[in-house]
Amino acid sequence: MPGRVYITGNTGIDALVAVLDELPAAAPRDPAIPSILVTCHRRESWGEGLANVSAAVREVASLAHVDVIVPPNAHVAATLRRLLGDCPTVALLDPCGHRKLVQRMRACDLILSDSGGMQEEAPALGVPLLVLREKTERPEGIATGNMRLVGTSPERIVRETRRLLSDPSAHAAMSRVCFPYGDGKAAPRIAAIIADWLDGRRAQVTRGSVPASQG
Repeated sequence: MPGRVYITGNTGIDALVAVLDELPAAAPRDPAIPSILVTCHRRESWGEGLANVSAAVREVASLAHVDVIVPPNAHVAATLRRLLGDCPTVALLDPCGHRKLVQRMRACDLILSDSGGMQEEAPALGVPLLVLREKTERPEGIATGNMRLVGTSPERIVRETRRLLSDPSAHAAMSRVCFPYGDGKAAPRIAAIIADWLDGRRAQVTRGSVPASQG
């Protein structure tokens, strides 16, 4: 309707919920070995930023009983393989589709990422996310407590990662399932709003208040 703003939620969360409904039950794993998922691909992270993140990942991976999973973006795969390829507890995987990535997100204890999509999805999965950026256009996830900005400083990344791995209460506080970007029902809301608008236009045309050529 003219002059109205509708809050529907993000259709990306609809897609996430649909994928979760289709995934098999998560496989059991050893709770004594935390799993960390790392993605870093934004253009502003290339160069020094990527080197700093890799240095942090290398230090985190040196901790006892930690598995680090890195599915590199095609644009940074060669760099990450050069910087991290010799780390025995870092698994450098091939890029994967959305379904497989959601499965990996759901199965990990902590995510380190500069991805905007992951900032939307991690709270809905209840997985703590350390955002590898100095600022974000998605402050809602920060407000819920599911995300924390750490930038690309190796010291900050390692410090916050250690804190979450060593402090169960801090980890639990960031692991609450929240839906700051939608509840998975944005698409039907949008469809209903459009259908209502079209019905209104048809009614106006029928009454003659809108020329048929504009209806």
